[in-house]
Amino acid sequence: MDYQKLMELEGPVIERTYTDRDTMLYALGLGVGADPMNRDELSFVYEKNLKTLPTMATVVTWADSWLNKAGVDMVKVVHGEQRMTIHRPLPAAASVVSKVRVVEAFDKGADKGALILVE
Repeated sequence: MDYQKLMELEGPVIERTYTDRDTMLYALGLGVGADPMNRDELSFVYEKNLKTLPTMATVVTWADSWLNKAGVDMVKVVHGEQRMTIHRPLPAAASVVSKVRVVEAFDKGADKGALILVE
């Protein structure tokens, strides 16, 4: 991995549109709605008064292949942690834009990899 190149990399601007269907499929894929008697989960998998799981924000525009331009071996990447701040509920359908950047990278030593902070 080339540290200097990594720090100079500009992540792509990603524009995506997701629909009500995508919102329901995401929730179903996580197992929401598996219990038909759980009314709390129904609003995430049924069209009427549809809600979006907050974690959908982490996958709608996710892309990390641009990191390989700095020599990051994507086969050995482990997604270790993620945080987000939710200011208001996500709409059930929307068009969104994201831009990412590398904030810092820490070399953990030979054969131990690195920690890359992305914002």
